[in-house]
Amino acid sequence: MTTQGFDELAGRIEGIARSVMILAGTLQRQGLLDEQKLQADLRIAGEGLRPEFPSRAAVVRTLEGLADQLLADFRYVKTGKRKHDQ
Repeated sequence: MTTQGFDELAGRIEGIARSVMILAGTLQRQGLLDEQKLQADLRIAGEGLRPEFPSRAAVVRTLEGLADQLLADFRYVKTGKRKHDQ
């Protein structure tokens, strides 16, 4: 894969991840989504992948990163403080 192809793929994946975060925030504000449950489900999904699953490590890192961000956003909404504000 060329650098340009890699950059394109990385940009698309980042765009999808940001879209998921925006959608989760919108649904949570409307009372239609439990962010704590979603972040737990993302972690469970990563842990449940078979060891031979292609690119398992990258998938798990991505799911955990999204879960971490959801949890941080949930805490921010509840406290008004980001982790680095403490």
